[in-house]
Amino acid sequence: MKMFIWQSIADLTNSHHSSGGAIVVAENLSEVLGLLNKERSRRREEWEDPIEPLTELPEPTAEYYVGPTRPQRVFIFPDAGCC
Repeated sequence: MKMFIWQSIADLTNSHHSSGGAIVVAENLSEVLGLLNKERSRRREEWEDPIEPLTELPEPTAEYYVGPTRPQRVFIFPDAGCC
């Protein structure tokens, strides 16, 4: 498994400051978009205004090997902006 880290992804959330950071633990980069959208879809139920699925991602800010037995995980860090 690898850990892919993004410092900033545009339109990650539906908040006023819609960008944010993300960490995804997955087998490879091709699985990341599906996992990230699945987590966003799960969170969408809590949001008043749903957002569209991401169709592409920027290059990861960092990528690390974390071992073969780590479970797939998604962490989203919304941009808190100035508020």
